[in-house]
Amino acid sequence: MKSFMDNMEPLSVNDEYSISNIKISADTSKESVKKYSDELKKIFINKEDVFLNNTAVFEQLLKKLKNKDSDYSPEVVVLGSSANLYNIFANRVMAISNIPPSLAKKHIEMANGINGTAMAIRNMAKAPDDPVVAMMGSALYDKQIERLYKSINDVQSIFNDYEIYVF
Repeated sequence: MKSFMDNMEPLSVNDEYSISNIKISADTSKESVKKYSDELKKIFINKEDVFLNNTAVFEQLLKKLKNKDSDYSPEVVVLGSSANLYNIFANRVMAISNIPPSLAKKHIEMANGINGTAMAIRNMAKAPDDPVVAMMGSALYDKQIERLYKSINDVQSIFNDYEIYVF
């Protein structure tokens, strides 16, 4: 007999962004790629943005819920704030214009990975009211973070050809 969780459909995320949402540059020069990398640096290397260990925050939230600790709101607030930061981050990435053609698909994948991570974190924050959705959100988080890291590595791989280092 299958368990309840085995019968659950995993959470999925519909991609928010597509190639039609970005402006692709006709310029394929090294200077164009460098300019794009500089824009990404401004976004990714920003000391004002503090990304937390969402898995640790979620585990702390689950521990409090298991122990019937009624003061779990700090973790819910932190997860909500983290999801908001990822949404802001996705918007910043999508605001970059004149994306080199060789990076366009990877750029979209990166933005969708960031956006999917935000959605997953939002679902993790639902643990007090809907633990099943929260657990599925945690599984989605793992997939979206992996997707995001892969897209970042793919972009850096192209940058390596130009001896440009961002990540």
